[in-house]
Amino acid sequence: MESNIIQLGGPHYKICKCGCKTEFNGRRNQKYFPKHKAKVNNKAAAKRREKLSPTFRKMEKCYSILVKIRNLNLLDQWIPITDLTRDGFDPNIPSNSIKTKKDGIEFSKLADFAFRLSDDASKIIIHQIKL
Repeated sequence: MESNIIQLGGPHYKICKCGCKTEFNGRRNQKYFPKHKAKVNNKAAAKRREKLSPTFRKMEKCYSILVKIRNLNLLDQWIPITDLTRDGFDPNIPSNSIKTKKDGIEFSKLADFAFRLSDDASKIIIHQIKL
């Protein structure tokens, strides 16, 4: 039997395994006091996401720059890439690739925006995608 079971048979009095030593009634296989389980799972998820945080922050920064371009009414036209890279935009951020149905031109997709560089990589065109 598990060492954290105080009483066998009937209701199972348990001691929370998160380290708080809270006593509670629970299922035989229950490890945590119900309110503590979410806290334990959130800590584990945060630890798993820790390695991806820099990439997510970079993607978030690029997305905010694309929103800024939209707010300046600069969508659907070629603009110098240096204007965006100066603000921290990285055209090589992890993103999905999509192609237009009409002519097969490949774009990078970040959330609800699609963008591509010119052949000489000096300009960028950004489109907003309807989701």
